[in-house]
Amino acid sequence: AYNPSYIEMYRRGNAYHGAHPCFMWYWGQRGREKTSRVIVVGADNATVPAIMGWETAGSIAEAIAMARGTMGRSAQITMLHHPPYMINDVM
Repeated sequence: AYNPSYIEMYRRGNAYHGAHPCFMWYWGQRGREKTSRVIVVGADNATVPAIMGWETAGSIAEAIAMARGTMGRSAQITMLHHPPYMINDVM
């Protein structure tokens, strides 16, 4: 970045580096390779999830119904209440 205000925000503020989204996308790739669908509940709009290849639902119940439509009643569901900065093991 050459914009002095961006440099200041990154160095002394709380701004993320411009490469941060690329790192986050890379870290999530292994999980994306092993999922059949990602359904987001509570998104402010459907644009960003759609760009990421995800679907949206208006409620948890709707998301579960969508998942069962694909996987049947024996579907495994993982729900994260916060960003995935940990490793999940679904058994």
